[in-house]
Amino acid sequence: MTAGTWHHWEVLFDLSDLGQQNGVFKFWMDGILIMNYSTVWYIGPSDTQKFWNYKWNPTWGGTAGTRTRDDYIMVDHVYLSGLP
Repeated sequence: MTAGTWHHWEVLFDLSDLGQQNGVFKFWMDGILIMNYSTVWYIGPSDTQKFWNYKWNPTWGGTAGTRTRDDYIMVDHVYLSGLP
């Protein structure tokens, strides 16, 4: 990520079948596919909630270093959709 520059993110989640490791996760940044997984386990016998919540919690952190400036994240045009 480049500080001070707008970026375009697009993410696709495709729910796995119950108990199967066949879910999909794809992530594009600025039009370039940077993550592509098709063996994701989203739901199983003890966790059948499916996709019912969205939470984004960006946090500065790490194991070393000190912040040298204030960081701001500006978000515009968030769109979430799903099928029943």
